[in-house]
Amino acid sequence: MKTSFKKSSLLCIFTCSLILLTSAFGEDKPSIPTVPLKLGDILITGTTGTLDRVAPGFQIELDLGLMGLYRGHYKQALEDLRPLLWKDIYYRNLWQIPALIADLERRIKNEESPDPVKDMDSVAGLIRELENVAVLQMSDPGWADPIQSETVRKLIAHGEAAMEPLLECLENDDRLTRSLNKGRISTTWNHAITVRTAAFRAIQGILQTADPGHLGPWLGGGFILTREQGQTAATAIRAYWEPAKGLSNAERWYKRLADDSLPPECWIVEAGYIVETANVNDSGGAIPVLCMGSVGDRKDQYFAAPTKGESLRAKTAPTVSELLIKRMNYLIQHAAGNGGRHLDHACRFAWALAMWDGKAHKDELAAFREKLLQTTPTAPAFREARKRMSEMLEKKLTDFTETNNPT
Repeated sequence: MKTSFKKSSLLCIFTCSLILLTSAFGEDKPSIPTVPLKLGDILITGTTGTLDRVAPGFQIELDLGLMGLYRGHYKQALEDLRPLLWKDIYYRNLWQIPALIADLERRIKNEESPDPVKDMDSVAGLIRELENVAVLQMSDPGWADPIQSETVRKLIAHGEAAMEPLLECLENDDRLTRSLNKGRISTTWNHAITVRTAAFRAIQGILQTADPGHLGPWLGGGFILTREQGQTAATAIRAYWEPAKGLSNAERWYKRLADDSLPPECWIVEAGYIVETANVNDSGGAIPVLCMGSVGDRKDQYFAAPTKGESLRAKTAPTVSELLIKRMNYLIQHAAGNGGRHLDHACRFAWALAMWDGKAHKDELAAFREKLLQTTPTAPAFREARKRMSEMLEKKLTDFTETNNPT
């Protein structure tokens, strides 16, 4: 046992030493940082010997610097972060160090030579003030959402008049906010939210959609970090917004739900907004519950509440119900498509139809349930979605029948 332990210890020391040497002298490896690097300061992951995590000592300095930014103590934050700057940054948590240092230097310079804005509540004044949005992540998992700040909410209140300045901000503004994110509460702070991300949240609120321009998974959790990402997002949002200028939110949702060229991921988001109950506050463009996670998290009272799409009930050729049925039937016929996700989307459309006008479309929902029971999803999550939706539709169809035939 002792011999085995000694061999393991020696092997670990040898491996770590080899990695440190190759890091220092091998080609395309990072140069040794100015902060002394100890053997215990690295974590070797997998079998590749990748230097993957920030050293514990470095993390303390990073946390101090980020909290200094959050509190507005820029000179102290710069002093804490500057030792972490070296050529060819290789540690994951230190990827933002150059941008943090540049932003702190800019803030210190502006404090020494301030350039006051006369109207802080104008669009220009509010966009300038985005750099002082300071929120912390409060959920686990989660993120520091700029929509919590008064500055972003004031920009949303300006409506479409703020759109073009916000798009320009998205494209060209390299500043950081003072908001800090970590992903998991149990982990350490790892980056400051960009001004671009705050501008994007304002755009979501103005357009009342979580995914303007169908950026989808590309967003990476809503973070827009680089100029290239900002320019890509701005181009896509302009293509979405230009044809919809002047339309109400409900008209915009209807138009996209009726657009056959869009993917199901877009249709389901717009359907979710239409059937969302009017008393739900989603000024940040949050995705409706219908379109997140498991279907059917709605309670019975939602079926009696007015929806945000009430004005669309007068629509004809097609009606909202006809569009929901069309999307529902198409997706259940192609249930295996998109890795089985079409089945999940079909279930959500069925629930949207039940919420919107289920009593008038009991036959269509019953036929959908029969088709649903005939599907054979392979993924456990989709099998659970099928089972749960089948049970929910059975109960709701019974409720509709009892309502029509009271005893």
